[in-house]
Amino acid sequence: MMTRRPGRRTGINQDLIKLAAIVLMALNHIGLIFLVPGSGLYTVFVNAGYFTAITMCYFLVEGYHYTRDRGKYGLRLLLFALVSELPYRLALDTKTHSMIFTLLICFGILWVQEEIRDTLLRAIATVCLILLTSNSDWGVLAPIFTLLFWWSYPSRRQGALAYGLGILFYGADEFLFYVEYSASLWQALLRTGLSCLGPLCSGLVILYLYNGKRARRGKRVFQWFFYLFYPAHLLVLWAVSEGFPGLRP
Repeated sequence: MMTRRPGRRTGINQDLIKLAAIVLMALNHIGLIFLVPGSGLYTVFVNAGYFTAITMCYFLVEGYHYTRDRGKYGLRLLLFALVSELPYRLALDTKTHSMIFTLLICFGILWVQEEIRDTLLRAIATVCLILLTSNSDWGVLAPIFTLLFWWSYPSRRQGALAYGLGILFYGADEFLFYVEYSASLWQALLRTGLSCLGPLCSGLVILYLYNGKRARRGKRVFQWFFYLFYPAHLLVLWAVSEGFPGLRP
């Protein structure tokens, strides 16, 4: 098992970064559910949330290296992937799978990298798992970031390269999307740049502000809070949207 990336005496601990991430995620979901697509506030809320998925991929990789019981880690992800599926579909009015499902598959990809020694078999299994995320939140993108973080961990220098390559891939995907749906090339470039701010901020925080540590107190409380917050806030947003349908655009 690899050691945790060396940290700093000062900086932001993992739990504070995760708290910021789930707040930004909630803003993203509020924007998607209640705000008019293309409006200024919609753009701010939705793009702010792009900080979260990549940050969680990084901590998934770190957690995989650091946890004492990977079986329990995987079971927790499976449990909350199942618990979150209905709230996610109700709140976002979608038939895709939730981000927890994507993280579960990313966990499987990490297991494949470590446990399957045959190069060809490992590559086939990895591709199959990546394709399994094609109908889920941050499908394909999250597995790619996860693989890049797996390759780079715990080196900060390689981590910067991993973030750079991941953001380039993410930006290309966003640009192709906006080219198809935007009125002009310049609009596509602008929207792509705004979309990349969240992942870029994630890289800056993880690489230059994260101290490599957990909170001194309440680690278990934080752990379960992060898992429970995801389905809970989706249920609340769905209940509000159902109780006040006029709030939806």
